[in-house]
Amino acid sequence: MIIASRFNHLVRNLVLVSASLSLAACAGEAMDSDEAEALAASQDAISYRGTDQSSRSFDGKNLTDADFTGTNVNYSTFHGVTAPGILFYGATGNYSEFGPKGTTISHLEDADFYGATFNKANFEKARVDRGRFIGATFSKVELINAHLEDSELYGANFSGAYLYGAQLDRINCYGTDFKYATTYWGEAGTTKGADFQYAKCEKADFSSSYLLKSNFKGATLKGANLSGAYLNGADLTNANASGANLCGVHVDSNTVLTGFIQTGAACPISIGP
Repeated sequence: MIIASRFNHLVRNLVLVSASLSLAACAGEAMDSDEAEALAASQDAISYRGTDQSSRSFDGKNLTDADFTGTNVNYSTFHGVTAPGILFYGATGNYSEFGPKGTTISHLEDADFYGATFNKANFEKARVDRGRFIGATFSKVELINAHLEDSELYGANFSGAYLYGAQLDRINCYGTDFKYATTYWGEAGTTKGADFQYAKCEKADFSSSYLLKSNFKGATLKGANLSGAYLNGADLTNANASGANLCGVHVDSNTVLTGFIQTGAACPISIGP
């Protein structure tokens, strides 16, 4: 299904490029945002490709399959949008917001953020299942109770990310940077573990991260860097950290290590009887 989705994106992009070139030839200039929306009725999806849409509100809009390739959406808001299949390939969205609008959460299933930069963006409670974040930069992004199940994060930068209650089940995070990521949130410093169950995080960097009470059941952590990570209360049942760097890892009596594999790891964790 993921392969089919990517193929559909490719076909749609070719159509949008062709349409954009035709419009440019007729109008002699690039469309502004209002013209793009006016054209939506006659197009399969809205295209903002390569335009400046910074500091704009898209709250509550239907942006299904919309094309924001190379677009600047810094400081823009997308509260409560319906946007499955939205394309942010190479886009810039620093400080943008995708949190809920009232009780309406943002739906961005199958979104594509390949190579995009969304530092300090807010994705609270957003549904980005099966998202594509390959090579993207999401430093200090807020993923509070967000859903990224089955997403592709390999080679991405999520350093300093706020992962309070984030659902990251089955993600592919090969080589992903999670340095200083934390499950702490709020002035009171409350914590809610992230869910990395069955995630494939080979060679990922979790050094100096605070992943208290997080779920790593069945996760692949081969060759990962967990040096200095705080895993107090975490569940590492059947996780495989063979060859990982576990030097200075913090665990406590609530950390579950049943079936935890650490063959060839540096500074293996002492597991009691």
